[in-house]
Amino acid sequence: MSPEKRGYLRPPVEPMLASARETIPGAGALRGGLAMDLKWDGYRVLAFSPDRPGGPFLLQTRRGALIQDRFPDLVAAAVQLPLGLVLDGELLVLNSEGTMDFGALQRRAVTTVPRTVQTLAKAYPAYVVAFDVLQIHGQRVMAEPYEQRRDRLEGLFAGQALTPPWTLCPSTVGHPRCPRYDLGRPGPGGEGQCRHRSGPRCVAAPSAPGPATPGHARGRRTGVLTGSVRRPSSLSGL
Repeated sequence: MSPEKRGYLRPPVEPMLASARETIPGAGALRGGLAMDLKWDGYRVLAFSPDRPGGPFLLQTRRGALIQDRFPDLVAAAVQLPLGLVLDGELLVLNSEGTMDFGALQRRAVTTVPRTVQTLAKAYPAYVVAFDVLQIHGQRVMAEPYEQRRDRLEGLFAGQALTPPWTLCPSTVGHPRCPRYDLGRPGPGGEGQCRHRSGPRCVAAPSAPGPATPGHARGRRTGVLTGSVRRPSSLSGL
């Protein structure tokens, strides 16, 4: 039976996107509270582990393109992942100084010549920083509240003993400051804060009236504060 007939999520899947707000909600302003984590200087991706032994690992961009052929280091590392998993996160690369390098990420994302792909993979290793899980062991979990999905995500990393390039994005609940994080290496930093509404569910929904479209992961939004925390340059809110 095909993965689609078994109800597995398969590309293309539309990730949740942020919606703009002029101010940051204050304490207690939103039912369920807030969860805060870092906004990374990378590409939004969905990582699909194989749906069966020997099946392909797939890496999908926000716009639906498949780019796993440009990231053989992630393909090789997918052996750590359980079958039927879909992670939502940020794709990053680090340079020789251990800092995030968006220019190098762009080079890797557009390079398709096999020899150059391998050279860039060695020079600029890739990481996926996971901040949500949409499917685990073939079971869709998008309809669960965010805090339950977060518990599943943390349990996955602990239970599978996942190691880089698979990296768990730290999250702070009910705290005014976003946690610091360094991918286990010195100083890559981050672009700003992400704020999640922790109570409501992420319910699959269509973009227009009518039946829900399989594979869409729309619903509650993520807030993003860019620039420095003291002097934010923009806010996309909840």
